[in-house]
Amino acid sequence: MKFRPYASSSEGNLYSLNDGQTSILIECGVPYNEMTGLIGYPPTSFMACLVSHAHKDHSKSVKELVRRGVAVCCSESTARATGILNHSFSVVLEPERETRIGTFDVMPFECQHLDVGSGTRIPCFGYLIRSRDDGESMVFATDTFYLPVKFPPVQIWAVECNWATDLVPLDCPYRDRLFQSHMGLHVLIDALRQNDLTRCREIHLIHISKSHGDPEMFVKEIEAATGIPTYAAPRNIRRVS
Repeated sequence: MKFRPYASSSEGNLYSLNDGQTSILIECGVPYNEMTGLIGYPPTSFMACLVSHAHKDHSKSVKELVRRGVAVCCSESTARATGILNHSFSVVLEPERETRIGTFDVMPFECQHLDVGSGTRIPCFGYLIRSRDDGESMVFATDTFYLPVKFPPVQIWAVECNWATDLVPLDCPYRDRLFQSHMGLHVLIDALRQNDLTRCREIHLIHISKSHGDPEMFVKEIEAATGIPTYAAPRNIRRVS
C-alpha cells in the first residue's frame, strides 16, 4: 500500500492510495484542471475518490469527477452540500459500515469538526482502509479535533496535525474554535499512544497550519514519541516532474 500527498492545506487537499491493484483519490480540493499535473496522470484513471467533508479545500472538484465517471464516496450530508447527491456516480457512505472499492475495504468513521469562522458543526468522515490485495491498512483523518475511536493495528497513519498550543497567540480571535475544529500536536501524540503502533511503518502529518504549525518540529516530536518514520505532507501544491 502506497500513500502519496500532493497538496495538504487550507488552500487545497489531494492525496492518492494504491495497493498495486486499485488506485483511489482521497480528497479533491484543488481545481480539476490542475489534478493531472499534480498526480502525473488523469484523475479518470482512479476508481473512486473519498471525500471527508464539504469544505471547498477538500471537495472543490467533486462535480467534475462525477461528470467524468469517477465515483465520489462521502457522507449524505457532504453529497448534498456539494450538489452531487442524486448523481449516478455519487456513492453515499454510512459511518461504521464497510464499503468495498476494488481491492479496498473502506470503513468511514465520524470526525469532530467545527467551522472555524462560524463555530457550526460540519459533518466529516475519516476512513479506515484495508487492502484485500496486500493485507495492509491505513487510517486517514483530517479536520477533526480528536480521534473518537481506537483502531486495529495499521501500517500507515495519514492524520491531521494542524497546530501547537504555543504557536497559537492568546489573543487569536478564533483560538477556542480552532481547538475544537482541528487536531493539535499533543492531542495527536496522545491518540497515537492510545493505539497499537506495532505494525505501523510510516506516519504522514497532513493539513499543517501555515500560521500555527511547524512541520519540522512536528515531525521530530512525533518521531520522538513513536519511534516511527514521520513525514510532513506538503502544504503547497506539489506537481509531479
